[in-house]
Amino acid sequence: MAHPHAAKLFDATDLICSERSCDPVVGNMHVYIDDNHLTETYVESMYPAFRDIFRKATGWEDIRG
Repeated sequence: MAHPHAAKLFDATDLICSERSCDPVVGNMHVYIDDNHLTETYVESMYPAFRDIFRKATGWEDIRG
């Protein structure tokens, strides 16, 4: 049984990659800063999607933005 305060993980691959590939550039935005880290700009552009996932997982609605 999981501890009630255990960290929850989610797989964001489907937010970053298509079914066929993980493109290094989306539109005019670089996605990766190296072979496995996302750029700050790309992460900031994904904030609404990450916020929605976080809200759904936690039930918190007071997340800024």
